Amino acid sequence: MCDCPSTPPPDSSAGNALCPNRPPPRVAHCVVGAARTFATDQAALSLRHHLVEDFGGRGLTSSAPDVFFHMKLVDDVPKSQKEWAFKQLSVRGGAVCRQACRFAPRAVTLLNASHSGPAAAGRCLRSGFFAKPENRARAVSQWHGFAACLDMVEAREAAAGSTYDVVVLARPDLVWYRGVGPHCAHDLTRTTIHRGKPGWNSRLEWLLLMPRAQAAAILRTAHLFESCTPQQPRCCAISRSEDLLEYALHSAGPYDELPFGIDILRHASEVHLTLTLTLTLTLTLAPSPSPNPNPDPNP
Repeated sequence: MCDCPSTPPPDSSAGNALCPNRPPPRVAHCVVGAARTFATDQAALSLRHHLVEDFGGRGLTSSAPDVFFHMKLVDDVPKSQKEWAFKQLSVRGGAVCRQACRFAPRAVTLLNASHSGPAAAGRCLRSGFFAKPENRARAVSQWHGFAACLDMVEAREAAAGSTYDVVVLARPDLVWYRGVGPHCAHDLTRTTIHRGKPGWNSRLEWLLLMPRAQAAAILRTAHLFESCTPQQPRCCAISRSEDLLEYALHSAGPYDELPFGIDILRHASEVHLTLTLTLTLTLTLAPSPSPNPNPDPNP
């Protein structure tokens, strides 16, 4: 937990002003994963400005969207794949709390561990990348974190006596170089995910914008590690996290893929490399969507 002083919440007024005649949706942001570079201003402030404030919306009982954090302070050992062999970065809770408090969060969970969640005791999801116990444990922990943040969201809904319209999932070690666009620039009846770089052959869990009705089906997919059986070939054949996300997306309902101006901030010293690549891709491939200039006054 973080003991946050009284801090002004993110200002969503500009994002909402770009959507005239559209009531701001009730939005819950879940920031989940290893904290890694979240303690830097590049990650935390760009997340606040380009996601929470740019998207707009409101909370259940406030004019600002509600933000929830579920983060691990101890980093995993680097993966074996060259493109994911990041430097191992464990961080102190105080530095992470200082950044989290800038969001006036509804709830913060910080784990002084690299893994969380139950052991994967089932007989499936044990081939390919998941054949190695450490890889499987990493995935179980990741997806358990998603479910744990949804638990926070549901606890807030129960306390407020109302529900969110949109649940947003983001990881804390991203750097955001452009805004996601206001809520009226997105189809809030469908899940939208970050498409990733050209040529990548997998879905990415870096950003998901989910209608509340689809959030549980996606974020509680960790149960498959224990519940899937060989009699269920569709889930039993899953061998990596990217395919697990695709399974979850197809189970929840229709979804879209869009490129956003984000990338993993591997280390603060490498931010200039990320900036050059991301801005090049953003400017050439992904102009910001424009809000509907003539919004339907009765959506």
